Amino acid sequence: MYYSRTEDYIYGLETINSNSITEHPKVANKMACFVANGLSASFTIVTGYFFHSSMQASDFHSLTLQVIKLLTDWGFMVFCIVTDNHPSNVALFQETCVEEL
Repeated sequence: MYYSRTEDYIYGLETINSNSITEHPKVANKMACFVANGLSASFTIVTGYFFHSSMQASDFHSLTLQVIKLLTDWGFMVFCIVTDNHPSNVALFQETCVEEL
């Protein structure tokens, strides 16, 4: 954890599941990072990152849909979502997909 005196903010606390310091947020030990990669043009844009200690599949699903909506609002076309086989990512696809994986 790191306290920035100039910003009066504590870095290292989770940004998901807590809205203020008074709610006793946990120390974040994971980060969900959303990155957009170009297919026809070479670019990589970090579209969002969220620090957390644990995240429900429904929260992760909601964040993913929000990022996709932002990208499409900005004029991008989202063709696919790529992840590794981390259990939270598998749960995301199980909640998103209609068919069995």
